[in-house]
Amino acid sequence: MHTPPPAVGRREQKGFVSILLRVYFLVLFVEGLQGLAFPNSVMFFMNTTPQFIHQHFVRVLCASDFSAIFLIWYAPSFLRDDDRKALFISHLAAAGLGILSLLAACFVDHAIEVSQMYWILLFMTPVLIPAIGLGLILQNERSKNAVFTTPSHYYTRSSQVKTE
Repeated sequence: MHTPPPAVGRREQKGFVSILLRVYFLVLFVEGLQGLAFPNSVMFFMNTTPQFIHQHFVRVLCASDFSAIFLIWYAPSFLRDDDRKALFISHLAAAGLGILSLLAACFVDHAIEVSQMYWILLFMTPVLIPAIGLGLILQNERSKNAVFTTPSHYYTRSSQVKTE
């Protein structure tokens, strides 16, 4: 008998976390392209006129955002929620370090005024996306530990291939 070939494609978990990852992908894609194409638009808050080194630094940060989209694109097909949780924690840690450096630039170096820092923090609202995703994963883990629960996610492709 002829055995059918295994299913081609990746298994993608469905649910709110996967939707959140898709939105996060889109946000980082747009932010990365915008910063790479127009670095001066990101530096409107600086007290001094932007120089080449500032533009280069913004391009490096936006290239980092843009490179993160490749991992985020495949995150919905991660087999375990621990992998997704590690992704969210790493993005939150990087954002936390960025916020600490902004606070240092504002209060130690006085390179940024406090009113300008509020605008910067407003534009850092995409940091809330990994925080919400981490909260959803932790809530899902707590509900899995309950006695009578049903699985809250399913796969779009079967991992089993029928052989006859």
